[in-house]
Amino acid sequence: MKKLSTPAIVVISAVLAGCATTDDNLPRFGTMLRDTTGQNARACIRLRDIDGSGVLDDGVIMIVAGRKYYLATIRPGCGYIARSVRIGFDSGSIDICGGGMGYIYTRDKRCNIRDLYKFDNREQAFEAYNTVQAKREELREKAEAEVKQK
Repeated sequence: MKKLSTPAIVVISAVLAGCATTDDNLPRFGTMLRDTTGQNARACIRLRDIDGSGVLDDGVIMIVAGRKYYLATIRPGCGYIARSVRIGFDSGSIDICGGGMGYIYTRDKRCNIRDLYKFDNREQAFEAYNTVQAKREELREKAEAEVKQK
């Protein structure tokens, strides 16, 4: 077994400390989106009105319905949605709503929709998404800087 040098141990320790600063330590994306938009996260969409969707990251999906755009956040542990070729939407009624009142599914799995936000156009939806992403990046960098100072 090869012995590690002190500089190598310092580098490995720094990398591992950086790993501890994950999104788990940040406020939920949906909570930050609620604060940014002032919405209550319980928008609803008629299932038949959904024209398409796209995964923005592991926890956020953009849904297009008519002329409206929606950002949906999903429950943790649903990262497989981002790798799915095809997703669908369903609920126990004709609408899907934020607050766990609907779900996104793949061929063999489903995931509850946690929050759902409505926007009048694509630009507003992306502006809100990008604003929250930027705030999260600031918080992430701040947390990483604090870890490095310790």
